Amino acid sequence: MTQKRKATSTNLRGKSRLDELRKHLTPLQRELLNEFWQHYRKNAKWPLARTIHSQRSKQTVKECLRGLGGDIVLENQDSSPGRHYELTIIGVLLTDAGRDYFSMLTRYLEFLRKQYKEAPERLSFSDKDFRDGLGLSDEQVKILGELVRMGRLWSGGGHGPESWNVQAPDEVEDLPEKGSLDQALEGMLFRWFQASRPVSIEERQRQSPATSFFDPLKINAEVVPSDIPITVDALKRRYQVFVSSTYEDLKEERQHVLQALLETKCIPLGMELFPAASVEQWQLIRRVIEECDYYIVIVAGRYGSLSESGVGYTEMEFDYAVSMGKPVIGFYHKNPDSLPGSKLEKTDAGRERLKAFADKVKKKLCRPWNSPAELGSAVKSAVLHELEFNPRPGWIRADAVLDSDAVEKLKQKIADLEERLKKRKVPPTTTFPDGAESVVLNIAVHDYVDPELPEGKTWQDIEIEYKITWDKLLLLVKDELLQETSLSGIRKAVASHLAKHLYSERLQNFGKKYPEFKCSIALSQVDVVLKTLMARKLVTLRVVDNGFDQETFWKFTPKGLQYLAELQAVRSSG
Repeated sequence: MTQKRKATSTNLRGKSRLDELRKHLTPLQRELLNEFWQHYRKNAKWPLARTIHSQRSKQTVKECLRGLGGDIVLENQDSSPGRHYELTIIGVLLTDAGRDYFSMLTRYLEFLRKQYKEAPERLSFSDKDFRDGLGLSDEQVKILGELVRMGRLWSGGGHGPESWNVQAPDEVEDLPEKGSLDQALEGMLFRWFQASRPVSIEERQRQSPATSFFDPLKINAEVVPSDIPITVDALKRRYQVFVSSTYEDLKEERQHVLQALLETKCIPLGMELFPAASVEQWQLIRRVIEECDYYIVIVAGRYGSLSESGVGYTEMEFDYAVSMGKPVIGFYHKNPDSLPGSKLEKTDAGRERLKAFADKVKKKLCRPWNSPAELGSAVKSAVLHELEFNPRPGWIRADAVLDSDAVEKLKQKIADLEERLKKRKVPPTTTFPDGAESVVLNIAVHDYVDPELPEGKTWQDIEIEYKITWDKLLLLVKDELLQETSLSGIRKAVASHLAKHLYSERLQNFGKKYPEFKCSIALSQVDVVLKTLMARKLVTLRVVDNGFDQETFWKFTPKGLQYLAELQAVRSSG
C-alpha cells in the first residue's frame, strides 16, 4: 500500500471543512456513519432503515441523522422494497477510513492533472490505468471507483461490479499547476453542499426546486414546491420519465412506450431528443436524467453504440440513473434469439456486453416483454404501480397554482363559512356503510407470469381489485385493533392476510405447491378504511408527534369491542 498522507484540505478561511465536520460529530453519529458504510462495502447495498430503527429507537436514529443533514446521509428508496439510509461522498469521508479515502482522491486528481499536461487529448481512463498509475491494490481501486462515482468527480463513464472507467472532469483544466490538490478537492466535493438539506424523503420532496433547466423546451409545465399551501388536483400533475434503450432496432417498441406514458400522466423523454451520441450530448442527457421523476430502460437484442470509454450510452444512462437514486424500471425481451438478425449483436464482444448489461438490469425491478404491444402494456402497468407506491414530486402547469391574493381570499371565505356553520344546528345526515356492505381494495401482488416456469424466473407486479365486506375486513385486523397499533402496522397486517387468502386460491387453482408471494396495499387506502370505522365509532385514533412527523395509532373503542364480540358470536353459532 502506498504511504498514507494526512489530509490538509482547507477552505477559504484556511480550515478543512471535513475536519470541522468531524470535530462536531457525536459518538452515535460517527457510529452510524461507519455502520452504514461497512454494510454497503460488505453487501453492495445500503442498510434498510427499519433494520437500523429496530436496533435503536426510530426517534433516536432520526434525531441523530437530522443533525447531520441530507448532504451527509439521506433516506432513500429505489425499486426494491423498503427505505434505506445511504451516505453521500461527504458522509463516506467522515467515516473512520475517510482520511485515507481523501488521500486516495487527491492522488486521483494528481494523476489526471499529470495526464492533462502530458496528453491533453486523452479524456478516458480505465480502472487499470489508476491501478497501475497509483500503485493501488484491487480492493483499493474498487473503492476509488465508488468514491469517484459518489463524488461525481468525472464527466461520465461506466461503473460495474468488476470494472469501471471515467472521462476526466472539466475541472481538471482549472487545477493548480503545482502543489497540493487538497483544497481543490474539497472545493469540488462541497460545491453543492447544503448543511440544511433534509434527510427524509418527504422533506426533500417538499423542497423540490421551483425552476428547471428544461423550461426552454416549452412543455408548459413547471416544477412547483410541494409545500405550497394549495391543494393541487392530482389529475393535473405530470411526471417526467426518461426512456433509455437502443434506438434504430426499437423504434416501433418505443412508440408503444411513449404512447403508454402519455396515457399515464407522464412526459416521456429520451433518445428522440438526443439523436447524436457524443460527449456534448451526454452532458445534456445527464442533466435531463437528474430532473426526471422515473427512469425506464429497455433491453432487447442490441447493446448499442459505444462511448470513447468503451461503455454503451444506454448502459451509461442506466448507471447514472442508479447513481442518482432514481426509481428504475427495467424491461427485458423474453426471447431475444427470436428477433431478426438485423436487431441482434453480430460480434461475440457485443453479445457479451449485452448479456452483462442485461444481467445488471435484471437486478432492479424488471419485467419481461415479447412484442411492442406487450411492452407498452407492461410499461403502463409498471408506471401506474410506481405512481401509487413510489410517488414523486412531478410537474404542474404554473397557471394551476393560485397566486397569494387568491389564497388569502379563499382562506377568508373558509373562515366565514366555518363561522356560519357554528351558528347553525343542522342534524347530521351522513350515513356510513354497514358491516354487510362490501368495499373494493386495490391490491398490488408480486406474482408469476407463468406458474409452470421454475421459481424466481418470471415475476411480475400485477394490480387486482379485491372485494370484501366491512365485517370480514374488521375481523382481519382484530388482533391489531385489540392492542394499539400504528397505521403502517395495520397495513402490514391487511397485506399479510390478503396474501394468505390469495395464496390458498392459487393452490386450489393449480393443484400443486405454489411459490409464496407478497401483497401490498397503499397506506392511503388503509387510512380511509380506519377513518370509516372511526366514523362508525368502532375504533379510536391517537396521534403521536415524534418531533419529525406525526404517526397515528388505532384501537377498538368500547363500542367496537362489543361489535366484535357480536360478530364472533354469530360466526361461532353458525
